[in-house]
This record gives sequence, structure tokens and C-alpha cells, in this order.
Amino acid sequence: MNIFQRLKYEDTLTTSERQFATFIEKHTDMVLNGNLRDVVKAAYVSKSMILRFCKKLGLTGFKELKVRLAQDQRLSPNTVDTNFPFNEKDSQKAVAHKLQQLYIDTIKDTVASLQMDTLWEIVLRLQKANHIAIFAQAQNSSLAENFQLRLMSLGYQISFNESEYKQRCQALMTDRDSVALILSYSGQIGFLSDLLKIFHERQVTTIWIGRAGNPRLAKATDYQLYISDKENLRHRIAQFASNLAMQYTLDLLYSCLFKADYPQNLQYIRDNLPYLDTRNLK
Repeated sequence: MNIFQRLKYEDTLTTSERQFATFIEKHTDMVLNGNLRDVVKAAYVSKSMILRFCKKLGLTGFKELKVRLAQDQRLSPNTVDTNFPFNEKDSQKAVAHKLQQLYIDTIKDTVASLQMDTLWEIVLRLQKANHIAIFAQAQNSSLAENFQLRLMSLGYQISFNESEYKQRCQALMTDRDSVALILSYSGQIGFLSDLLKIFHERQVTTIWIGRAGNPRLAKATDYQLYISDKENLRHRIAQFASNLAMQYTLDLLYSCLFKADYPQNLQYIRDNLPYLDTRNLK
């Protein structure tokens, strides 16, 4: 997760620390170009408060805060409106270029949001799982099915059912050797609370892929992979950004799983391709 998202979603901040986070968001250039004394004076805070603030964000101090701000500011230009990337007067060529830029911005923002240590821990846990169960609704269903097919082609035991009833049944079939992969941009799947209760009782490892800002779900799951969060949940032309961010993250997860056992996975595909692809191709 990049530093701007941490400022937005960190739920352990006090009132004064939250006010300082708002100050940073509004006066990023001043923080980047000023020294600690300048910031203390301008924000009406103490040096000790800034140090506590930095530690809550996992930073060593003010200098590292400035470094992270500079890095993440370069990574998140967002030159196109995520929710309304084009208007009625745009030509088809303009629409094409704006969508291209939206996709570039979204993937950059998603990469900046990822925590690579967490990604590696998830890869190791998926490798060891006897069974992976995917839980998703609506537009994420097609992405879930595509991810399922890819992992099945590598020999993974992985299941996905589109209907709510079947997903409830699927949850009841999990155990401590299973991994539950939850795909939800908002984290607000209607029946998710029931599933989480089942997973908790059965000691099932849970992974959630979605946007940050849902502390309840973050605390209820073992691992989280956060994706670009700039798309509004309601006011948008279409779910361009959230679909792309979810697809990219699943592609990345598959790629990391493949890379972790590259020779074996490549050989598995070669050995089984004649049974999986029966087309008469030259």
C-alpha cells in the first residue's frame, strides 16, 4: 500500500494525527521541500507527535516519510478521471487514448499498493494448500473462473461456484488445509460475514483482494492484497479500473505461483497439453 493510501486508511491514528495526515495530503509539496522545523510550525504539531505518527505508518522517521511521499507521488499521476475517463464530445481516437492512460494509471497505482512481502507469503500459503476455494460475485465471477482454470492447468485443486448457495456449500467443505480467496473490490459481499464465521471456526486461511479502507474485513482476514482504490463504488461510467486492477492482481498471483516452481510447472503444462488442447493445429 502506498503512503497516500496509508494516510487515508490508517485506523489507529489519533485526532491530532489524523489532522496531520490531512495536512500532508493538502500540502505535500511543502512537506517534501521543507525541513522538520518548517513542518512543525506550519502544521501546529510537535516533533514527538510526528515521530509517533511515522512509527504508526511503519516508517523510521520524518526523512523516510519524505522519501516515501516523493516515490509515491511519482507513481500516482492519475491524468484521467477514473470514474468518467471520457465525455460525449470526445472522438473515438480520444476515447481510445484516454482508456489507455486509465489502464496505465490503474496498474501503476495497483503496483504501488501491493506489499511484496505479503504477496510472497500468500504464494507460499497457496502452494501448500490442499484446496483453494474462490468466493466472488457479479463482475468478479468471470475473473474468478479464469483464475481457477489457469491454476487447474497447473494441477491445483481449486474450486469456484458462481451462485451464492453453492458458495455457502463450498465454504462448509473447507478445512484448516484449505485457503479461501475472496475477490471483492468493496469488501461488501452480502453473505461474506456468514462465510467468514465458517472460515474462523474451521481455521481456514483467508486472503482478500480488494480496495483498502475496510478495517473490519482487513481484521477478519489473514492476508490482504490491496488494489487501486480510485474508482467510486457508484458514480462511474463502468468498472474499468476495478476490473483491470483485479485482473492484473490475479495475473500477478498466477505468475508468481508459476515462477516459484518454474521448471516443474512448465513441464506439467507440456506433459498435459495434448489432453487439454485437442485442436488440430500445425
